[in-house]
Parts: sequence; C-alpha cells; structure tokens
Amino acid sequence: MPNSCHHGVSTGGFDRPLGEVVALMRRPDPRFHTLQVTGREWRQHALLNEAFITATPPGALMAVAKRVRTADEPEPEEGEQTWRSWSQAPDSLRVEFAIGDEKVTAWFSGRTWWSWSPSHGARTNDGRDNVGHGKGPGEVLVSPARIAHVLDFELLDALSFLARPAYRLRARPFSRGDLDLNALGRGADEYDLVVDAGTGFLLRAEARLGPRPFRVLEMTEVVVDAEIPIDVFTPEASEGEQFE
Repeated sequence: MPNSCHHGVSTGGFDRPLGEVVALMRRPDPRFHTLQVTGREWRQHALLNEAFITATPPGALMAVAKRVRTADEPEPEEGEQTWRSWSQAPDSLRVEFAIGDEKVTAWFSGRTWWSWSPSHGARTNDGRDNVGHGKGPGEVLVSPARIAHVLDFELLDALSFLARPAYRLRARPFSRGDLDLNALGRGADEYDLVVDAGTGFLLRAEARLGPRPFRVLEMTEVVVDAEIPIDVFTPEASEGEQFE
C-alpha cells in the first residue's frame, strides 16, 4: 500500500498564496547547483490499467501493444521499485531505475547520453538529437513544469515533508487523456501533490481513480547543493564493453 503523505507534519498555515506555489512549480530549471535524490514508485496494476484505458480513445487502444504473461507468471496486484538520481547544473545527470527485473543506469551531458543495462549492454547516442533515452520515474518530480500547465490546483495545507517545508495540493487534470500526464499516471481523476516550498520540486505525487490510489511517486531522500564526486557522472560499462 502507498505511504500516506501525512507522514509529513502539518504546519497548519500558508505563507504563500496558491499562485506563487504554482509559479514555483513552473519555474524553468535549474533550481539547484547539485541534487541527489532517492525515491520509490508504487503501482496498483489493475487500477493503473483501468485509468489508462478510460483516458485512451478506443481507436488508439488498438495500437497499444499488450503484454502477454504466462499462466505461471500472474501479474502481481501491486508493485514497488526504487530509483536514484544525481544532478549537477547546468546539464550533468546520472539516473538509476528499474525496467522489469533489471536496473538501467544512464548518464547525460548536454545532448549526449550513455546507458548500460544487462540486456542491452553499453549504448550511446553520440550526441544525436534523434535518439532519446528515458530519465526514469523521478524526472517529473524534479522537473514538474510541464505537468504544472495541464492541471488545475487547490491548496490544501502546509506541512513538513522529509524535514523540508512543503505545500500539499489537490490537482485535477484539464483533460484526463493529456499525454503529459503519463509521467504522473494518466487517467487519474485527481492527484495529491506535495510541493517543496523552496524549490518547487514534487516531493510526492499520488494518482487517484475516485478515492483509490493507483500510482505513487515520492522522494524518500533528497540532498540539495552538496558536493558530488565527479566520477559519479563518468559513464562506465562492464569490463571489456564499449559504448556503441
């Protein structure tokens, strides 16, 4: 089950109006010199699929590839994975996240990315813009500007989350089928958000279908502007492999 956002401590009052909190979310990057984050992603698979289907036009559903699972490999009711990221302004990033049962590590510097995983080995786009790479589920928490333009917000409370001053917002989509909302969980009726008061990061985001949560993204540790060893951002493949 998802952890409640109320493991933060309510402070009961607001020192910023809603408009300023939303403007903070929409502020362009970077919002830091360095950033280190550990986080988790929780999913309730049946509700996640239900939300996706209700937000997708019937014609488009025909083009969606369906995963086929064998009878001895039933889909679990819930799933949880962890992820990590290290960022340094202006454009250095390292991310570690899970795809299925394996971990993907990717490094970004400007327009160039490098990636390593057990199944795909060492890869790079060599600076080409037409070949992209995902940055993991935590990207929307660190960079919420895009989704902040497709949601209608209500300010609920001020609280402390991970020992950081924050605001709790209820957010409803202008359109449940907006593709930008894939990052949070498309098809939700509403999202429960915890916004960091200093940076505008999303410290937590819970997608709900009615009153039922089906996806939670949250930071479990966050360190802003502490020194990060430079080798963290140096791409590294398994011994003997070269990035291709």
